[in-house]
Amino acid sequence: MRSSGSSRLARHPRERGQAVVVLALSMVVLLGMIGLVLDGGFAYAHRRQMQNAADAGALDGTRVFAKHFDSVCAYKSAARQAATDAALANGVATASDVVVGLTDVYGNPTPNCDNARTKGVSVRVSRSYDTYFAPVIGINHITVGADAIARFGFVNALVGALPVVLNRDSVPTNTNDGRGHKAVLTPAAANGIGPVNFGTIDPSNYGQTLADALANGLRVSVTAYKGCGVPPAPCTAGSIFSIDSSIMNAIQARIDSAPSETWNHHAPNSRRVAVLLVLNGDIGNATVVPVGFAVVFLDSIAGAPNNALTVHFITDSIAATGATIDFGLATAPQGTPTLIQLIR
Repeated sequence: MRSSGSSRLARHPRERGQAVVVLALSMVVLLGMIGLVLDGGFAYAHRRQMQNAADAGALDGTRVFAKHFDSVCAYKSAARQAATDAALANGVATASDVVVGLTDVYGNPTPNCDNARTKGVSVRVSRSYDTYFAPVIGINHITVGADAIARFGFVNALVGALPVVLNRDSVPTNTNDGRGHKAVLTPAAANGIGPVNFGTIDPSNYGQTLADALANGLRVSVTAYKGCGVPPAPCTAGSIFSIDSSIMNAIQARIDSAPSETWNHHAPNSRRVAVLLVLNGDIGNATVVPVGFAVVFLDSIAGAPNNALTVHFITDSIAATGATIDFGLATAPQGTPTLIQLIR
């Protein structure tokens, strides 16, 4: 009986061989799955690097156009080269892996450069990487790519401007510090009236408190040549206020949010970069309306009693991706800066 039981437990050599084959195949499948997970993770990291390279290329190429906004086609080669150099500096292997194009303000291609229509640069980058584990299943290389488009223009309307207004003659017409112009703004006199100064508009016209508008920007679109409030009307002395300590404290909070940043080295969405409304005359004049926007980097404040604000007017600032901006202002007042934005 014991002998019969033992024979039933014995394995045929062919069965043992089949088990080895199944185990080997399972190991190949398992290693392949591990390879896909690990190499897929590496590919994701490389994809992020390529996106950064494409973004940098599009922004640097568009910055060339923004500096020469009235003759972009004369600088199209320089814009292409700037875009390529930026992509190479951010991880792209060779110039042949960078494809640079020209676009209008909406991101549509303008293959034949047009000084009136060409308002941006598109960049596509790619790079191949060797895999570490995926060769087990025959995948030796992974190619990752990314696209970006940036545009520039004069702002006609945007959401997110601070409720701070400037006289047009407060805006510099040139730079004194590379791409920027350092200036000290002094506040308006009583009732918001004064020749070269700045003040704040009443954000209740836009359905916000002053504290909220200073912290988060105006939540409605402000349009050039349309006035203040909803519906838009000329900014009167009664709707513009002098700068006081609470306003300066709110501005100081923005400065304190990124103490290590400088006017020429800051994040695109830095809270120290602010868009201000530019008026077409002395603050307090009943016929004053916004005629454009100024982009400033908030450097420092002097505090009471003078409440002077030191800023850098930035000629070609980068707006936050996704910000609601209308670049349709065709004729901008002298000194109005261009704004650059990634749109894809």
